[in-house]
Amino acid sequence: MHPAEPAPDASTCPHCAAGTPHDHEVFADRVEARRAALARRCWARAVLATLLVGVVVVLGLRDGNLVTQVLTLAGSAVAWALAVVLGLLLGAMIARRRPPRVVLATSAMCAAGVAPLLAWLLVTLVEPAPLAPLAAGAGWFAAAGAAEVVRAATTRRLLDDAGREGDNARARETRLTQADDARDDRRALLTAAGFAVAVLVVGLVPPSALVLAPLAAALAALTSLRDRR
Repeated sequence: MHPAEPAPDASTCPHCAAGTPHDHEVFADRVEARRAALARRCWARAVLATLLVGVVVVLGLRDGNLVTQVLTLAGSAVAWALAVVLGLLLGAMIARRRPPRVVLATSAMCAAGVAPLLAWLLVTLVEPAPLAPLAAGAGWFAAAGAAEVVRAATTRRLLDDAGREGDNARARETRLTQADDARDDRRALLTAAGFAVAVLVVGLVPPSALVLAPLAAALAALTSLRDRR
């Protein structure tokens, strides 16, 4: 008699290393749907960012302040990168030894808090033009969109990976819904608009950055708490 083969672990998929059992045909369809959704979101953000930057350039040419507008665009993109880096560093320091979700939420709060200070630095270094808020928002959105394109490309590659990282990516992505995507897209637009407003307000009243910073951090904290419910 041949020894009986061990029964598959009911807590895992018998065909792959996913943490829960599932119908492979349905699961494959969901993975493909997420792959298509990632591509659509990247194209949408790229098109919108290109349109915004194009409008800023055209208006800069019309008003004769193209150099200032381009500097504001570039400075805003750098400000986005600095906000992300500073947010991650401060979040890791403040919420160390906490769960990763808490660290990320704290990092987002810190990044939001430093954004008005970076807006003040931008209007201090670059002479503000009448359309500086538009250029600032466009630069911020373009930088965030570029990072999202890189993240989506990495995720799409991981969806084809046969290892544990691929399993984790497939499990994570197939849990997301269109509502999650719409929420992230709205947040990207609102964050860029918020930075544009900060540039406008700080350009008119520079000390207001000290008031906007805690307000932005508090708003980010409230948004994070709402999303966790």
